[in-house]
Amino acid sequence: MPPYISELSFSTNRVLKTAQLPSKYSNMSSLLSEMMFLKYNKTTEISWYNLKGIIRPELVGSLFFHWSYRQFNGTKVMSVPKRFAHIRHYRSTNKNDLNGDWQTFYSRERKETKLESSFENKLIEAVKRRVKYVYEQRMIRCEEIPKVLYNRYDRNLLDCKFKYE
Repeated sequence: MPPYISELSFSTNRVLKTAQLPSKYSNMSSLLSEMMFLKYNKTTEISWYNLKGIIRPELVGSLFFHWSYRQFNGTKVMSVPKRFAHIRHYRSTNKNDLNGDWQTFYSRERKETKLESSFENKLIEAVKRRVKYVYEQRMIRCEEIPKVLYNRYDRNLLDCKFKYE
């Protein structure tokens, strides 16, 4: 990407998210049933109404929610055509959430749109791999931590247990 591009702007389509996610991980089968890109596929049309940006912070002066409001002199914002990419924006329909009543003002048709199947399968595997990495690690034993670190930090910060605890 050229060094003078301060932001890539993407069009979006909203995906209706009609329920809350579980507060914590329980097992792999419930994870699969709760993956948002599998569970929610009712979408609006792709538009620039709620564009999203990927910014280079060193080239941007200020932000407005999802895009840059002011860029430094000599930089440009590049809009990515929707035929190359767009962002699926999962929006809550819970009226208690921020702008959760957005569909009251939306009168156009909604469609079922799924991700391309090979991409979806890669995404499923990537999510499973990362969740396993986080949740299926063994507890660190206090004996494994170098003495200098163990003596320096509080045991609660180290989150360890002794072998016979």
